[in-house]
Amino acid sequence: VAGYDVFKLFIGSLGTLGVISEITWKLAPIPPQRTVAVLSCNTSQVCQEVLSKLMSTRLSVAAVDVLAADYLRHHNLSDAGFDRPAYHIWILLEGEANYLKFANEQLYDMSRHIKGVEKGEVLYSDWQLYRSTRPKTDTVTMKISVLPSHTVRIMQSIAQIAEQNGFQVFQHAHGGNGIVYASLLNGESNSTVEQVMSSVTTLLHESGGTIRYIAKPERIIWSQNEKDPARELLFKKIKTNFDPHSILPDLPV
Repeated sequence: VAGYDVFKLFIGSLGTLGVISEITWKLAPIPPQRTVAVLSCNTSQVCQEVLSKLMSTRLSVAAVDVLAADYLRHHNLSDAGFDRPAYHIWILLEGEANYLKFANEQLYDMSRHIKGVEKGEVLYSDWQLYRSTRPKTDTVTMKISVLPSHTVRIMQSIAQIAEQNGFQVFQHAHGGNGIVYASLLNGESNSTVEQVMSSVTTLLHESGGTIRYIAKPERIIWSQNEKDPARELLFKKIKTNFDPHSILPDLPV
């Protein structure tokens, strides 16, 4: 799909891009069955290759998330029995039993043809536990938005930045839309935290991504209201396209 996701844009625009005069709700029946397939990848390069193939297949998947191995251990989530891979791709499948069987066979076939990939499964209750997990109070957590094709590369780069500065990092991402959540732990001082933040922000500006801080310990103090040039440029472009004559209020940057 090319262009803007107008649905999400209008929900978050607070009346600055247009006036909503009518809403139509589309309701779908509750899926008869759900299962969660896992593709375990031993490197970031393999993980990105698997994601690319997933997005180009005709499989209808409900969600595709990427979980770093450290994230699973930090939150006591199932590793599907794999021996410490670098990344896990959790794939939520919904539908009739025959479709779930077909989809799992297709994913297994994919894992056999890509070196460094293994296929397994976790319970749907594990998926629910994962999706309900919130950042721990002793971490600094960032919400990062990048192109979906850059997701795993950004996760790998953030892991390297954290390691170089003496931090642990726990990351997971929504593979379909390029949203990455990264939580940092064990900083030595406030200045070290800010150094990591600065490096990650620079990385994202160079990659055309944006960053927002959504959780931090009370002892960590820094300005979260600094201007983000990439974010401001994107918002200005959106505003110009939807409201070229500035009739409506300014976007909430």
